[in-house]
Amino acid sequence: MGILTDFFVARADEVATMDLVDLGERPCLLAKGIDPDAVAQLDFIVTGESDRELSPLREEDSTVVFRLADELVVAPAELDDERRGEVADEWEIGDVDETSELLDELRSLARRARVEGSGLFLRVCV
Repeated sequence: MGILTDFFVARADEVATMDLVDLGERPCLLAKGIDPDAVAQLDFIVTGESDRELSPLREEDSTVVFRLADELVVAPAELDDERRGEVADEWEIGDVDETSELLDELRSLARRARVEGSGLFLRVCV
C-alpha cells in the first residue's frame, strides 16, 4: 500500500471539521507520491526558504493534513511559464513534462486559493 497525496483549497476553519476522506467539491489536485519532503524541496526552489517545515494541522487515523505557508501559495501562483520549466527541471519528482503539468495544476490551485482568500493544503493518506 502506497502513500496517496493531494493538494486542496479550503479555509483553515473548514479543515478543522471537514471529512478528511471525502474532500467533496473542494478544488483539489491528486499528487501521488508528493510527501512533505517533496513540498519542502519545492519551497526551497521557489522561495529560497530552506528551514521551513510543514507542520500537521490535523491528523485522523492514517490521514494527515498540512497547511502550506502563505509564501508557498504565492510563489507557485506567480510562476511564469519560463520559470515553471526551470522549477520542473530542478524539482526532481519525475520527468520534466509530468512535473511541468503538475506545476501547472498546482499554480492554478494556488491562484484560486489567493482569489478566494483560502489556504492551500496537502493531504497525505497512508
